[in-house]
Amino acid sequence: MSKLPKVAGLILCKRMEMNPANVDLSLIGLFHALSFSAWPALAPPFTVYTEVYDARAEGIMRLAIVCLETEEEVYWHTKWFASSDRRLTYRMEWRVTQCRFPAPGRYLLSLRLDRKELSRRYLEVTAKERRP
Repeated sequence: MSKLPKVAGLILCKRMEMNPANVDLSLIGLFHALSFSAWPALAPPFTVYTEVYDARAEGIMRLAIVCLETEEEVYWHTKWFASSDRRLTYRMEWRVTQCRFPAPGRYLLSLRLDRKELSRRYLEVTAKERRP
């Protein structure tokens, strides 16, 4: 029997670092918004981190970033996901590269498994104020 996973949020950061020697996981440069001075804006690479648990399912997991004003999908990435043990927790890093924001505004980050939404969060993308 299939059971969709639960997701412990979508956390935005500059990068994720794993130290295998002492099994430390660090999220570097947490952020909640982005700001640019020119448009369209190519975002520097960043990471969307999440933990997925309580799952007995498999399929294509998809992270998408959508401009809410135009409903245009500006970025997407897919991964195969499979879990047969609901006791396991999966740490997932989604490395976002080549994401181009067409304009300032509010963007939706959505994580889905086989087109069923698991989690979402919003990202404010603003214009940097120009100094005189």
